[in-house]
Amino acid sequence: MIIKIICASNDTFTRLYKHDDEEFLVGVDAGVDVLIKNRLPVDLAIGDFDSSKTKDIKTKVREMAVYPAHKSKSDLELAINYVFSPEFQQHLVLKRAVEKIIIYNSTGKRMDHYRATMNLLVRYTHLPIEVVDNHNFIYLVNSRTVFKKGKFRYISFFAVDPKTIVSLQGFKYDLTNYELGQYDNLCLSNEIVEKEAILMTNNKKILVIQSE
Repeated sequence: MIIKIICASNDTFTRLYKHDDEEFLVGVDAGVDVLIKNRLPVDLAIGDFDSSKTKDIKTKVREMAVYPAHKSKSDLELAINYVFSPEFQQHLVLKRAVEKIIIYNSTGKRMDHYRATMNLLVRYTHLPIEVVDNHNFIYLVNSRTVFKKGKFRYISFFAVDPKTIVSLQGFKYDLTNYELGQYDNLCLSNEIVEKEAILMTNNKKILVIQSE
């Protein structure tokens, strides 16, 4: 099962979407509009819907969770919490294991929303979350990871935890047992130059951003 969460920022989902046989589509606030525009089923609509333009949402979605506009969590975080709540995990559709969660339309014009999305990646490291847009692929790793050449030219690594030690092999700029600080940009805009490239770390969280 792949959970695809579509947020309300600039629509990159329409261009990137590819159907998976076992997918569960979640529209967050105006993300519902994007799914309906693409004539896709809305398995779950969630949020306060203050920016949605869809009328009679309840009649166009399979399940709906409405929250007040004044709340302590973002609509995106509410969506993540909802689909992984014990009650919802008993949902018939979700009896299959969740392979990954892909978040769309969360890296648009507002930098505060982008930063909030990065915070969620760090907070929910135990979940297989990926953030994608037309130009970037963002996720967290905390162990030895192998990368292969693909559509993205650049790859950057940012330490989330203190005392992060990284070694890089097969990259344009390799490293050996380097302590990457939490505000250290040394690993910005690296490139994979071998058939496979390897990141090794001391089990610390590292934010990975691959860009065109």
